[in-house]
Amino acid sequence: PAGGWDKIIFSDTERTADGVRERFEARKPVTKANLVLNADTKKVYAVQIAKLIAEKHQSGSLTLVVVNRVARAREIYTALKKLKSDSLNPDHIALIHSRFRPSDRIRHTKLLFGDGDRIVIATQAVEAGVDVSARLLITELAPWSSLVQRFGRCNREGKIPDAEAIWIDIQLKDDKDDLILPYSFDDLEKAGEELQ
Repeated sequence: PAGGWDKIIFSDTERTADGVRERFEARKPVTKANLVLNADTKKVYAVQIAKLIAEKHQSGSLTLVVVNRVARAREIYTALKKLKSDSLNPDHIALIHSRFRPSDRIRHTKLLFGDGDRIVIATQAVEAGVDVSARLLITELAPWSSLVQRFGRCNREGKIPDAEAIWIDIQLKDDKDDLILPYSFDDLEKAGEELQ
């Protein structure tokens, strides 16, 4: 608007109020994963990320993995369910995306909003309006506004002392690379620069 956007700013008293202070000061260190998604790794990517999840997941907590495509979410979910690991319970692994029929969504949604040990593989369907607080968030590179929403699902209430967020770079050949979808080359490039 001509006069600028309205701003709502917390006063010092509001910022230090119980519940608000913890959210503002919530620790969630962000690190870059040692794996990347590109033309050379896309065939083994689901297995690689499943191994990363198994390595980093802590029993009794929520690990939330957000990827940009439904097909990749499904592949990771399948790879994780097949992975043999003492730290993983296949019954505590869920898949969330927008293409579920309501009847199929029930079990997966219960795990997302449940308590205790669970791993949720999701798409952008969890970016906004989903009140969960993960100890570990793993996300693919996405536009900055999407990353802000995704990071907001990690240590949401500021009560998890060892919370962490890990991002996975997507290395594109050019702006026609199908790994980019559903986003644009420029958006991912800018977000990558911000994360660095």
